Amino acid sequence: ITTDLIKADIDTIGGEVKRLELLKHKDSNDHSKNVVLFSQDAKRTYLAQTGLLGGNFPNHKSGFIAKPGVRVLGDGNQVQLVLESEQAGVKLTKTFTFKKADYVIDVKHEVSNNSAAAITPSLYLQLLHDGTKPESGGMFSGSGDFFAPAVYTDADKFQKLDFEKIEKQETEKLGSSNNSHATKADNGWISMIEHFFVSAFIPQDKAQREIFTKKVDTNLYAVGSILPMGTIAPGATVAMDARLYSGPQESALLEKVTPGLELVKDYGVLTILAKPLFWLMELIHKLLGNWGWTIVVFTV
Repeated sequence: ITTDLIKADIDTIGGEVKRLELLKHKDSNDHSKNVVLFSQDAKRTYLAQTGLLGGNFPNHKSGFIAKPGVRVLGDGNQVQLVLESEQAGVKLTKTFTFKKADYVIDVKHEVSNNSAAAITPSLYLQLLHDGTKPESGGMFSGSGDFFAPAVYTDADKFQKLDFEKIEKQETEKLGSSNNSHATKADNGWISMIEHFFVSAFIPQDKAQREIFTKKVDTNLYAVGSILPMGTIAPGATVAMDARLYSGPQESALLEKVTPGLELVKDYGVLTILAKPLFWLMELIHKLLGNWGWTIVVFTV
């Protein structure tokens, strides 16, 4: 799917977002290439996955069929991808909606119960990432550890996590009381922070959810939410909405998406200096429209 801002590859196996390229942002190590967030290769695994729990239901490993449709935004305001998968009489329809001038992807899940018995599925939304540290950190981070999952709820606010702690919790089989983050809420979001960019799954508001972190495989970790969809009677359909932001850590953009998302822009101990400096850089960039010249003017 291609819009004015992003190019995304979505696999019909699982309906997972396997690659996402930011068309307006150049790679800092190779200016001939764009920044790529979601990807999977020998060096990096970074995926957005969704599916159903609670029975023999479609999940991120199931085969989906892509409905025919437009794949390029063109002159329109939005483009949609509809995927369908059915197992044991339970059909999951995923609808991805990409909008013009927007890094937010709407992800709607519709569960149709075509079986003879009632079902009680739960929807999971998770971001999968390897635990390999990047070679260098972002500006003001001072090292390569500016790279981590994070969660936010109204009650517990912003909580930046650590792959090493997730590994330790799994290895030592620590109980839920040892979690270093909120585990239950009816609001908030889960995210993966990487340098100047962030991806965040934002479930619909006022929907009860469990927030989890886990080790999936060797050097592979997940952060996500599990949302009960209630009892679905035979012949009934229930839908649940979510949003996936995947883009730059620009405060003006993040503040509009959902409460607290701008907090991913964590400057650490240099916050008192970095925040006003970045505010000034963003102001200059609005006038010039080019980050290279912005840095030159900012330095002067």
